[in-house]
Amino acid sequence: MAPDILARIAKLEKVLKKLERLRQRNISEQEFLKDDDLQDIVERNLEVAVEALINIANHIIGKKRYRKPENAADTFQILTEEGILEKDFSHKLQGWVGLRNVIVHIYAEINLSLLYKALMNEQDDLRKAAKILCGEVEK
Repeated sequence: MAPDILARIAKLEKVLKKLERLRQRNISEQEFLKDDDLQDIVERNLEVAVEALINIANHIIGKKRYRKPENAADTFQILTEEGILEKDFSHKLQGWVGLRNVIVHIYAEINLSLLYKALMNEQDDLRKAAKILCGEVEK
C-alpha cells in the first residue's frame, strides 16, 4: 500500500478517536454553543476526517480506474455506481462533503447546533465510511 494512503488512513483514525473522546465527554449543547475553542476543535477534526475520506475514495477510484469525479461529493457517487457504497449512505457522505465545504471555503456561517449534532449523533457515519473504504483499499 502506498505510504501516502497509509498516512491518510492513520490521520483519519487519529481524528475519529479525538472526536469520539469529545463525544464521550457528554457536553451539553448549551456548553458547546458557549465554547469557541471546542467548536474550533470539532470543526477542524470533522474537516480533516471528511478530507481523508475523500482522499481515500479518490485513491480507490484511481487504482480501480473508475470514472474521474467531477467534484469531491462525486467521489462517493462513483463508489455507489461501482457497488462499494449503498445509495442512501453515499448521500449521507455527500452531505458531510457539503459541511466540509462550508468549513473550508467559508461559504456561510456554520450552524453550530448542526455541528453539535454531527459530533454527538452522526459521526458514526464517518467511522462506517472509514471501515468500508479502508477495507476496499486493502483488497
